[in-house]
Amino acid sequence: MQGSSIAVDKIATELWAAEVIPRVKDAVVYLDDHMAEALHWNRGLAWLLDSGALAVRELSYFESGLSKAEEKAVFIVGEPLVGPCLSRIAAVVRASCFTCCTVITSCPPAAHHSALYGAVPQQELRDSFLHVEEQLLDWMGNMNFSTTVIYAPLALVSVAPNFVIMPQFQDVFPTLPAPQNTNDSCNKELGALPRHLQTSIQSLVGNLCSIMNMLNVKPDVFSLGQTSHFIGEELERCSRSSRKERGLTLVLVDRTMDMAGALTSACDSVMDRVVRVLPPFTKGHSIDVQVDMSSLCAASRSTAESGISNSVAPGCLSHRDSEIAMHHLVTAKQKECLMELNRLLVEWGSRNGLRLDVGGRLTPQLLQKRVNQFRGTSRNVLQGGLLQQVLGVARALSHPGAAKLQDQYGAEKLLLQNAVANGGSPVVQLLRSRHSMGLSLEDVIVLLTLLYSLVGEKALGDDECLLKAEIVQAVYQAAEKDELPLFLHDLLRENVHEENAVLAAVDHMFDVLPGLGSTADTPKHRLLLECSNSGTQPAVYKPLTQQLLHEILQDDPTLQLVHHAGGLTDRIKSGFGFFRAAAKPHPRDNPVIMLFIVGGVTASEAKLAFDVVSSNKINKQVIVGGTALAKPQEQLRLLFQRQFR
Repeated sequence: MQGSSIAVDKIATELWAAEVIPRVKDAVVYLDDHMAEALHWNRGLAWLLDSGALAVRELSYFESGLSKAEEKAVFIVGEPLVGPCLSRIAAVVRASCFTCCTVITSCPPAAHHSALYGAVPQQELRDSFLHVEEQLLDWMGNMNFSTTVIYAPLALVSVAPNFVIMPQFQDVFPTLPAPQNTNDSCNKELGALPRHLQTSIQSLVGNLCSIMNMLNVKPDVFSLGQTSHFIGEELERCSRSSRKERGLTLVLVDRTMDMAGALTSACDSVMDRVVRVLPPFTKGHSIDVQVDMSSLCAASRSTAESGISNSVAPGCLSHRDSEIAMHHLVTAKQKECLMELNRLLVEWGSRNGLRLDVGGRLTPQLLQKRVNQFRGTSRNVLQGGLLQQVLGVARALSHPGAAKLQDQYGAEKLLLQNAVANGGSPVVQLLRSRHSMGLSLEDVIVLLTLLYSLVGEKALGDDECLLKAEIVQAVYQAAEKDELPLFLHDLLRENVHEENAVLAAVDHMFDVLPGLGSTADTPKHRLLLECSNSGTQPAVYKPLTQQLLHEILQDDPTLQLVHHAGGLTDRIKSGFGFFRAAAKPHPRDNPVIMLFIVGGVTASEAKLAFDVVSSNKINKQVIVGGTALAKPQEQLRLLFQRQFR
């Protein structure tokens, strides 16, 4: 197994080292939000500065080269070089005195072509960025200056070993089946999708294909769900000419096949608890969080409601010198994670001449006190990533938000059991009593959406009209208190107090929900395992990712995955039965299996996948990835906004 495993967690850094680092010496570097986040998880800002960059700045209309000494610029972006992205680059170049400009985009030529012309190219594009290079020269004011535009697949982020995210594609979300009374034929082909979605899918495919080439593997592609099918077909076409000998099984799954996994408050992984409780690291970051470091510094402790001191820069989770701690955050249950972090902390103190007080029962509060014992030590000790990670976990688990997650999980189990045992739904009652239970309108809608993805129409109860009326009333109440859920705020905008707009938004929600039932409720993959003894045992939710991986590893003959064959020859073989000795590929055939969730994946789902491998004692490497680290608030925004209009 050792010889056949792949180091997917190292490939992202290698890509930055090969494509970016050699170009930044003596340059001013401009990054958009997507690339700033990718850099953050790949050795960070200091790497660019240590490699000779003069400065690193946000790509915006308000930035420019500040002096004539800044003659060289490197722009690193994750978008097609059209529209606002190209306009921002133009604004910076025109306001500066650059003589040499390099643009590195993680959007491949095919996606750039799609963004420009709205058509999927049928062959490899050469000189796709030539027009952009000419525009750069024009903006620089001298056609003899130097410009270069290249594509590099920089979207990958390794959160922990074998757990990867591509946050550049956090807005890529699967489409749902259209209502039965509409013409849904428009969603049958990739070319019929909205241009921005076509472009994003082409970009995702290009990045995945490039990463497979860097890993020196040829993927056997399988899919479950309509959007994953589109991606699988494009990826197979992209990698058809590959002559790589090593194989990798890539299983693409639509998030909408199991929304419960992204919305549940169970949080089997500590990582999910941390990212749901602590605030995002900074603007544009979707994975990392802010960690209040004031207790380790001379600055006074923050009394701000956010818990972050204004005078102390926040810490974070991403640290290359402490990857083992991230492994425990993702793969361990809370008690085990605290024990492992405590062990690492004691070892860190011992190596730096600090003997920690290790008495008492291990709790998040005690772990936080143990971290605070490092206060007053050398700067090198305080800058260690482990202290920030441990303090972040301790603060998150002792935060009131962690207790609220437990309360939400209790309400979730009660709702689910009631729907299974009684065939009804107490969502109306939950809406009316949400304040006394400490729940917001968004929390209730999360529970309703989760419930619908598991039990279908039972989630609505006997009176759908009454439920709609209660939600409309709750929307008005939330708007008055400025507590409107993010997805409703985006849908309603300035029309939040207009009755027709609110009614239309609520109707839209109830139009989207049935699509969840039609995707998740398949004969084979039952997300909800209902016990035969009605009411005596709770219904059990079994995540789809866990089921799929178990079926793959157990060589289940009824496995419901679409295999994307390699070209016309394979299709003829399959269609007419020629060469019967050539068996259809099975996902288990390869030594490496990558499960990739289109629409976002949780750390808990990654943990459950790794647990399946461990319990089956099968010698295979399993990698879990997704387009985002899924969080309920963002999942609601993507689910409802994507289908709106």
